[in-house]
Amino acid sequence: MRVLLTESAPGAAGQAEQRLREAGYDISFCHPDHRADEDGCVVLQGIGHCPLRTDADIGAVIDARSPGAPALPTAREFGACCALRNHLPLIVTGPADTERFPWIDAAAVCTTDELVGTCEQLTRPVEAALRRDAERAAREALRANGYPGDIDVVVTHAAASTAVFVHVLGLSDSIARAEAAGMVRQALRGRRDLDEAVTVVMVPEV
Repeated sequence: MRVLLTESAPGAAGQAEQRLREAGYDISFCHPDHRADEDGCVVLQGIGHCPLRTDADIGAVIDARSPGAPALPTAREFGACCALRNHLPLIVTGPADTERFPWIDAAAVCTTDELVGTCEQLTRPVEAALRRDAERAAREALRANGYPGDIDVVVTHAAASTAVFVHVLGLSDSIARAEAAGMVRQALRGRRDLDEAVTVVMVPEV
């Protein structure tokens, strides 16, 4: 998933960028150098094209606001307005007056710690739901067999199919994992929001 990241001041988006990259997101920016003291967008400076016009893969726009950001949007936050004009979800981190434009129309206002989860909910709702249901089913099955149920679930898509990898982070045995895999398949079977074949893979801790 690719997102467009803008900010209220140079460097305000640093932590958000780090969190997004760690979560596997690709990032575009409104500014020629988002860490430099240049307020104008690439279009207004006449040195480039708007990513929202040239990159169809952008699924959301994130406006990162520093703790001391002014009440009104700064010149570096034009991308937040452009998100709404292009009918893309706008996600805001940091202080934002939700009675003012553009934040009044934001899809979500969250902390930086909540950013990745919020992006998942807004841009990958099916994937987030799959992960949640798989986690619940696998954890219950493992705990029923006397194991802690400490797991991590990764969902991938390719060639009209979905793979759900359940990484068992603690102790388990093959019987418990097989039962957990069956419970996950049952939990995901027949979902109306998923028309792909689903493969469940249990990955034990080495």
